[in-house]
Amino acid sequence: MVSRNCLLAELTGTRLHCLSISTAGSLRILEEARQRGTPVTCSVTPHHLALEDECMQRFDSNWKVNPPLRTRRDREALKDGLRRGVVTVLTSDHQPHCTYEKEVELDDAPCGAAGLEVALGVFLTELVHGGVLGLERLVALLTEEPARLLRVAGGTLVPGSPADVTVIDPNREWVVDPGQFLSKSHNTPVHRNAVERAGGAHHCGGP
Repeated sequence: MVSRNCLLAELTGTRLHCLSISTAGSLRILEEARQRGTPVTCSVTPHHLALEDECMQRFDSNWKVNPPLRTRRDREALKDGLRRGVVTVLTSDHQPHCTYEKEVELDDAPCGAAGLEVALGVFLTELVHGGVLGLERLVALLTEEPARLLRVAGGTLVPGSPADVTVIDPNREWVVDPGQFLSKSHNTPVHRNAVERAGGAHHCGGP
């Protein structure tokens, strides 16, 4: 599908953004399309950077996401794509579900997980503390780059812009506890098995 969509974008000159890229093959196709001058971009999610398909051996529906978790090779390829600038946007992939929807047989459970409240912690751990990106570039991938892609105001602290600010301590360790989520849904694939670095305060829409 990624290959088909890149060909269509190339033929029509239409901008294309591919969400939740998860494999080395898809990343290679996108990079080749960009080298040909096709206006394509892509984003990756926190769980595809932090987790691998071996997690599914637990048959826990909290690990069931779309696209599915991939191999270690794919995970490392995504990080390399971020390092080289092929991936230009990071997203939370926030697709939570009610507990009763996930507490069923794996085949019957919907895909998706709460990503908003764990995304920053995962990105800091996997990318900044993992030596993939600097903190400044991470912030740009979460703010400036999405705003530029969508052609909307925001993602910047220039005078006159809305003061949407998150204050964090990048060295603070946080064990993920869904019971502390503000979201009404608490299903997350990083529950109990990840220590992340995040925290702080938020200021939205202020002067």
